[in-house]
Amino acid sequence: MDPKSRTKALREFQRAVALNPRSPLAHYFIGFEQTPFSIVDLAFGVDSVARETMEERGITSYSRSIQVDSRFVPAYLGRANCYLHLKRYSSAIADYSRVLELDPTNAMAVNDRALTYMAVKDYRSAIRDFETALGYKTKTGLEYAFSLAFEYKGDAQVAISEDGAAIVSYSQAIKCQLTHLIARLGLDQLRRLYPEYDRRSNRELARIVHQMFDPDSTEDAVLSRLGMSDGTIPSPGFLDSLYEKRGDAYLRSSQFNLGIRDFKRIFYGMAKAAKPVDRWRPLGDGGEGKHHFLDVKASNISEGAFVRLWIKTVNRNDANSVYQVEIDCKMHSLRQGSTTNYGKDGAVTNTSELATAWQAITPDTFGEKLYEGACSATRRP
Repeated sequence: MDPKSRTKALREFQRAVALNPRSPLAHYFIGFEQTPFSIVDLAFGVDSVARETMEERGITSYSRSIQVDSRFVPAYLGRANCYLHLKRYSSAIADYSRVLELDPTNAMAVNDRALTYMAVKDYRSAIRDFETALGYKTKTGLEYAFSLAFEYKGDAQVAISEDGAAIVSYSQAIKCQLTHLIARLGLDQLRRLYPEYDRRSNRELARIVHQMFDPDSTEDAVLSRLGMSDGTIPSPGFLDSLYEKRGDAYLRSSQFNLGIRDFKRIFYGMAKAAKPVDRWRPLGDGGEGKHHFLDVKASNISEGAFVRLWIKTVNRNDANSVYQVEIDCKMHSLRQGSTTNYGKDGAVTNTSELATAWQAITPDTFGEKLYEGACSATRRP
C-alpha cells in the first residue's frame, strides 16, 4: 500500500475505533498499517529511523488491541514481530509464548519464537521450536517453503556442535529446494549435481526423481520433462548455500568423501554459484598456532582404498605451506607428497617434489584425523 492509501486507511480505522471502542480489530488494523513489512514499503524507501518509529507506533496500537481483548492472538503476533525487528528479544519471546498459550498449534508463533531464540543464541530452545513448527508444517509432505526452517535448525545444531543432526536438517532443506526446482532440471544438470548416479540410465534416473519428488506424475511424464529441459538452473534458490553448509558439516564429522562430493556439486553442477565459494575448507586448529584447510576441489577420494588430499597449513606468522597427502586406507599408512612453502607476503620460499616414506598412522595426530576423514567410507561395515 502506498503512503497516501495507508493514511486514508488509518483514518478510517480510527473512525472505527470511535464507533466501536470495545472491538480489538480496529486497533489491530491500525497497528498492521503502521508497521512496514512489505516489499512495497521498501520500494517507497522507508529508512531505519522512520521504520523504528512506525514499529513503536505499531506496538502501541497492538497493545491497545490486547487491552480490549487479552485473548486476541493476531495482536500478540503483530506486537511480537515489532519487538523482534526492534531487537527487544525478551519481549518478543514473551508475546510468542502468550500466543502459544492461547493457540498451542500456531506454527507461525513457534517458528518465529525459534528465530528469536536464535538471535539470543539459545540454540537448544530454537531447535525444540523448529522441530515443533516443522512437525505441524510437514504433515502433508515436504514443500519449498519449509527449507528455511530446516536450514535454521541445522545452523542451530552446528552452533552447539551437533554436526550429525545438522546434516539431517540440511538434507531435508535440500530436498525441499529440489522439490521446487526439479521440474526445471534436465538430465545433464542432474548428473552434474549428482555424479553418483552417472552410471544409471535415463530411465532409472527418472524413476528416482519420480519416487522422491513427483509421485503424482507418471514415470514417463517425468522422463519426458527431464529430457525437454535445457539443463540449467534459472535460479538455484539457496541450494548452493545448503550444499556448502552440509559439506562443511560432513568434513567436521570426518566424512571427507561426502563433504567433497557436496562441494563438487557446487563447483561442477552450479558454476555461477561456485565463484564466491572458497575451495579451502577449515579442518580445525592444529595446535601451536597452526590452522589446517582441505582443498575440496582438487582432493580426490575414489571408491578404492587410495586417497589423495591437498592440505594447506597456515602458521601463526601467516606463512603457510600447501602439500599433498597420500593415504592408503587398507594399509593404515600415509605419506606426504609435493610441498610448496609460502612466506607471509605470499611469495614462494621453497618447493619439493620428493615424497616422504610411507608411515604408519600415529594416534592423536593430524595425520590420524586425515585418515579418519579420508577413509571413513572404506571402513564402514
